[in-house]
Amino acid sequence: MPDDAKPLDAFIPGHINVDTLSGDLRDILLGHFRAARKPWQQMSEAEQSDFNEGVAKACRQLVRNAVSALVAVEHPKCVVHLGDVKIIGGDKSRIEAKIVAQNISEYREILCEAVGDTVLMLMINSENFMGERAPAPTVPDQAALPIDGETEGFAAPDDEPDEAEDDSTPADDDVPPDDGDDDGAAIPLAPADAEPVGA
Repeated sequence: MPDDAKPLDAFIPGHINVDTLSGDLRDILLGHFRAARKPWQQMSEAEQSDFNEGVAKACRQLVRNAVSALVAVEHPKCVVHLGDVKIIGGDKSRIEAKIVAQNISEYREILCEAVGDTVLMLMINSENFMGERAPAPTVPDQAALPIDGETEGFAAPDDEPDEAEDDSTPADDDVPPDDGDDDGAAIPLAPADAEPVGA
């Protein structure tokens, strides 16, 4: 990831407050956009892809922190890993589950104080909120060339055939019929050396 897209994965849940959740998310994302040293239109395709990944990483962390902030309202929280689950039947049917948590003072206080109590375990997995409508778009550095048979967006060559000269002979139907009139009959010419008639 280039320096233009600084990751936002170092902030803690305390940076997000449920009362100002929308504004907190806005300010964090705006800070990410302001860190970019190039406008989107001036980025190459690779730079746009890196910037998209930086924003996506920040959003995933934002979701985790927002979920933590929401479930922590008026209730202590402890992030645990759910291990083995045993289903026990008989007269004392029950389910026994093993949980593993990070060994920190906050979690020790929450879990140790709740030993023997009946508590409500709320199952929230932040991975359920990591979907997207579509991948973030990028503008290719070079436009794609047309594939054979695809001419959309490209000018078609002028391949109109030139008009050919009509050298065809008239058909028999085009010759006017002979009506028997001598005026229309052909008169044979006499040879040049023939004697004149009546000489």
